[in-house]
Amino acid sequence: MNVNKLENILKLFLDKTYSQSQERNFEYLVCGSMSTYLQGCDIQPNDVDILVKDAEGVSFFAELMSEYAVQKTPSDSVDDWLSTVDKPVFTIISEDGKEQWYMARWMIDGMKFEIAHLVSEESLRRTREKSCIWENGPDMYPHIKKIDFHGYQLGVIPLEIQLSTNMFRSIEERVSEILKILKKEGYDNELLKRALTAEQYASIIEKLEH
Repeated sequence: MNVNKLENILKLFLDKTYSQSQERNFEYLVCGSMSTYLQGCDIQPNDVDILVKDAEGVSFFAELMSEYAVQKTPSDSVDDWLSTVDKPVFTIISEDGKEQWYMARWMIDGMKFEIAHLVSEESLRRTREKSCIWENGPDMYPHIKKIDFHGYQLGVIPLEIQLSTNMFRSIEERVSEILKILKKEGYDNELLKRALTAEQYASIIEKLEH
């Protein structure tokens, strides 16, 4: 199964980088669908996404993972770019110039593994206008949840925050799975209020309480 491969790849990454990242105090976490899965949701992630708080962390991790760099990226498509020996970190800028991703990306055992730092004031502004927490934005970092993963303390994005993202994207399967876990294991109501828009919160709290 893909998920078993992804867990093995994530452990490989931690085996190679954990102690040095702790020494250098680089803050990072698992985001996206893998983060949802690691918190007990019955979903099938297709890759591993790591979000790094500081841009220089991308280069730091890229150096530690350099054995997985390719000689030449196989495609001109941005979606297919991989870290190369000559260019381990690449930058993607949105068409409007308001969003920048600093990224390293590898294929390991046939699965995509990506590390990124995002600079996006425009996305952050829009999220603040809606009075919620953007999953990949700096407002999220004070709320990082730590889980035990093969003996490592690994940061993930709380399901309360991931719920808003999946509702905006209308990914009903993940919304349903997140609600199952929150009902089963409990939830932080104050974080839920902060993470969701008022409209989202009203809809979700009714489902959680019934």
